[in-house]
Amino acid sequence: MDAMKTQVAIIGAGPAGLTSMLHRFPGADEFQHKVQIAELDYVTGSRAASTALAENYVGLPFDALDN
Repeated sequence: MDAMKTQVAIIGAGPAGLTSMLHRFPGADEFQHKVQIAELDYVTGSRAASTALAENYVGLPFDALDN
């Protein structure tokens, strides 16, 4: 049986999104690596994106953590 190559896109800013940005995956090509870098640059360079990541990662509104 031939091996099947499948590409998966992780969309979201929760734990799965963070994992997909921080880890290299076996079989990932150069394009997938560039997408990872672009997503990481966006999250680290945008206050809105980093706030969304923080809110989705812990499951709480970010301002709720200030109380």
